[in-house]
Amino acid sequence: MKRLAHRVLTVAVRGRRERGGPWGEAVLAEFDQTAGTAAALRWAAGGLRVVIAERYAHRPTAYRIAIAGLAVLLAAPFLVTVKYVPSGSMEPTMTVASSHLVDKVGFRLTGLDYGDVVIHPLPDHPEQETERRVLGFAGDRLDCRAGRLFRNDEAVDEPYLRSGMVTDCEPVTVPDGTLYTLGDSRDVANDSRFSGFVSAETVTGRVVLLG
Repeated sequence: MKRLAHRVLTVAVRGRRERGGPWGEAVLAEFDQTAGTAAALRWAAGGLRVVIAERYAHRPTAYRIAIAGLAVLLAAPFLVTVKYVPSGSMEPTMTVASSHLVDKVGFRLTGLDYGDVVIHPLPDHPEQETERRVLGFAGDRLDCRAGRLFRNDEAVDEPYLRSGMVTDCEPVTVPDGTLYTLGDSRDVANDSRFSGFVSAETVTGRVVLLG
């Protein structure tokens, strides 16, 4: 089954070419590192979504395809990377030692959205990078009531949290040029509740595929 999944993923990424796009090739490379059939199938399923999105994004016109292709050739090593989770601060979404594919360029063009998982240095330990979820942009008012996070007086829907997870925080307004980020494991995460706001300029990537 794993061999069949690899064959399907390879065809989707490369077609009749020797190599596919940078995102697709990164997905293929990481597939080879998966342990067990279940993990391989999950990675392949998520990888197909990335491959389809990558191909669609480069279809608008022949000119744009040519320019995008040139840009990919020049920048491929810098577009995506695979990272491993060092801690449990993003569980259950991201487990310790699991891997994920990180977009290092696209988010700078499209911008970030609420709920995106991003990579950034810890404000109080800038030598350490961490994964956190974006929950507040400049001007947002955030507070916690009865264990739930509220943004601009509306409860934030957080289906990715464990059942019964409690969120405690102080009321804040997000300053210009910064983000309010939280770990999904609220009881252990060192996030904006404790280490402060994150400079938007320090974000180095956005997670696009979980292992």
